[in-house]
Amino acid sequence: NIDAIAALVHHLDETREAGAILVFMPGMAEISALHAALSAGNPRERTLLPFPLHSSVASADQLAVFRRPPAGLRKVVIATNIAETSITIDDILYVIDSGRAKENRYDALNRLPQLIDSWISTANRRQRRGRAGRVQPGEAFYMYTNERSDAMAPFQVAEMLRVPLHELCLQVQLLPRLLACSPARLLARSLPRS
Repeated sequence: NIDAIAALVHHLDETREAGAILVFMPGMAEISALHAALSAGNPRERTLLPFPLHSSVASADQLAVFRRPPAGLRKVVIATNIAETSITIDDILYVIDSGRAKENRYDALNRLPQLIDSWISTANRRQRRGRAGRVQPGEAFYMYTNERSDAMAPFQVAEMLRVPLHELCLQVQLLPRLLACSPARLLARSLPRS
């Protein structure tokens, strides 16, 4: 619920001490919708500085999430599960967890891989909670019930069990060819030998 998450972000901005907020969303569409909701209104009256963070964001733009915001603004990082373990943003004090993530799954009926919006596991929940207050005490807020939390699987199903193995086999067979044509090797071949 984008509106409920946006309302919680505004509530934290009004009631909590200074510190950045990290919001976990399942995918790019949800990140864009929340970013638009938090960016709405008069720019001069805005107190939130939202940043999207997902695999399609350019590396230069990803670096912006590590910078401290200007005085009077609160940084809000809206991320996929890329922020669970891949990065540490030291000024994050508050985490909002939607409890959802996109997973690659194989549809055996149609014989097609799909990106499915699904509930996270207990291990994911712990990782997300751990992002709050990495260098000082923080708080985590969950956008799902205790019953939903209790029903979560302990761990996410391994991707090898969720996708067709023939794709993995093809990728493994391509690796030697890709390594043979790596940019470093191509550059080494083009340099004169002494």
